[in-house]
Amino acid sequence: KKVSSEVGRNLCALIEKHQTLEATADALAALGFDSKAIAVGVTYLVNERYRGQTKDRQQLTNEAAAQIGQEAVFRHQQQPEVLFAGPEPTAKGKKRPGQNKGNGLGD
Repeated sequence: KKVSSEVGRNLCALIEKHQTLEATADALAALGFDSKAIAVGVTYLVNERYRGQTKDRQQLTNEAAAQIGQEAVFRHQQQPEVLFAGPEPTAKGKKRPGQNKGNGLGD
């Protein structure tokens, strides 16, 4: 499968940030990519973008790429889902339940 130049640039930025294929694959899984899309991405990075830049000039097989993608998705699914990284948002100015005793109904 071909990778568009925009996607290729994004993949290159990701691997430069995360340094390894596995960490890059994990980042793609966290963005919601499935294992096949991750496999295409890591294959592109090794076989196309970085061809000739490593001493051994290794090629990434489809099977190895698929395994990297599957493992990344699996690791991502094992993490507890955190929707908010910071403290829980609270509405300012509103009273919390239990604070309005004696202010109206039933008094």
